[in-house]
Amino acid sequence: MKTSKEEIIRLSTKLFIRKGYHGVNLTDIEAEVGITRGGLFYHIDNKEHIYRESLNRYLIMVEEIESKFTSIKTDTVKDFIDQYSSLLEKTMADLSKLIGPSNYSGYFSFYLLAITEQDDLIKKFDKINADQVKLWTNVIQKGIDGGELKNDLEADAVALLFRNSSFGLSYMSSVNKGLQPKQLRKMMATLYDNIKK
Repeated sequence: MKTSKEEIIRLSTKLFIRKGYHGVNLTDIEAEVGITRGGLFYHIDNKEHIYRESLNRYLIMVEEIESKFTSIKTDTVKDFIDQYSSLLEKTMADLSKLIGPSNYSGYFSFYLLAITEQDDLIKKFDKINADQVKLWTNVIQKGIDGGELKNDLEADAVALLFRNSSFGLSYMSSVNKGLQPKQLRKMMATLYDNIKK
């Protein structure tokens, strides 16, 4: 069976999550993937190359609006919350397949190490966060303007509450079960109930 670049990235990511970037060498990757050094170099240039690909695939692309939220089509804040929560459930299910049921702290460490050692990632994450806050702000403002939500709300402040609830819960849950989408859905529903008309 021929090994694809995507499979090398996926299996290498599992190693980076378990052992950290500095704890993984090319021999580890060869063993994990079941490929020779020559086969590995057919797809990648070096360990740094595969690490960058790994970060892009499993940290950046999963959070970018263009890849995550384009499927949300709704006219109400309530429906947006439901669809947003469903997308997070899918993301968590996919992540669980990658890292296993009990290595969420490793994934969070993978994230933290990446932003401390890869300066350009901070800019990418800042953009992702700003884009998501803007998305929430637009949805909230539309809800205010359309009469779904109370008209004395500040859309940008409420948007931060929704955005930070998912990020905060992810952080708090990173040491055990990871983000619990059902718990997040309940938190967002409670917040919605307090801002709707």
